Amino acid sequence: PVAGRPGDFAVLPTPGALPGFEHGTAGRPWRNEISTSWLFPLAAFRPVSAVARITAPALYQVAQHDGMPSAGQVDKAIPRTPKAEVKRYPMDHFGPFSPGHQPTVAADASDFLRTHLAT
Repeated sequence: PVAGRPGDFAVLPTPGALPGFEHGTAGRPWRNEISTSWLFPLAAFRPVSAVARITAPALYQVAQHDGMPSAGQVDKAIPRTPKAEVKRYPMDHFGPFSPGHQPTVAADASDFLRTHLAT
């Protein structure tokens, strides 16, 4: 499974993962399952070591209550990214997809793009 409750055997076994996954996929043909073919290549993937080479402005949109294992890596990457801009939100991993948070997250991303892509 992609999402599960704490203690479940799932890629994302956190309190908000299963409800968030179910909300985000409601009415769509997605199933709560994932191929494991990506596991071994992912183990060698270390994006934090490469962020210092990013020369363009980069927007980090951080869910402050994200319980996913990769969330800590984002906090390590931010100070290493030369032109990082950070927006933090009081939500969990799936929060950006909820109707209550989506307008703010999308507006921040749009503002960032307008600022940095404007000619």
